[in-house]
Amino acid sequence: MKIRIQGNNIRFRLQDAEVIKLLKAEEVAEQIVFGPDQMLKYCLRKSDTHGQLFASFSSNEICIFISPKLVESWAQSEEIGISYNQDIAENKQLNILIEKDLDCIHSANKKEVDKNHVSNP
Repeated sequence: MKIRIQGNNIRFRLQDAEVIKLLKAEEVAEQIVFGPDQMLKYCLRKSDTHGQLFASFSSNEICIFISPKLVESWAQSEEIGISYNQDIAENKQLNILIEKDLDCIHSANKKEVDKNHVSNP
């Protein structure tokens, strides 16, 4: 799973195996360790508690809560991404994007395509 943060935009990209794992399990998570007792965890977690989609940051963890029904419909479709704008303050939003990580179509050698990526239509 890859994460990209720029301004008030956050994007998660999931490889095919991670999409399947999220469909079958409760969460997909990764972490980056900066040193002893210093890490950042990021995850996608299925939950009906917060509506369709909701982001939180607490205890060094970025978590996107996503409804199981939304995960199921997205994972089993040709739809590439899910986007949501979460209100966080007056006139301020957090833009959330969850995408399937596609094969690179610009590869000079098609044999080098990563087998874990979702096929690019």
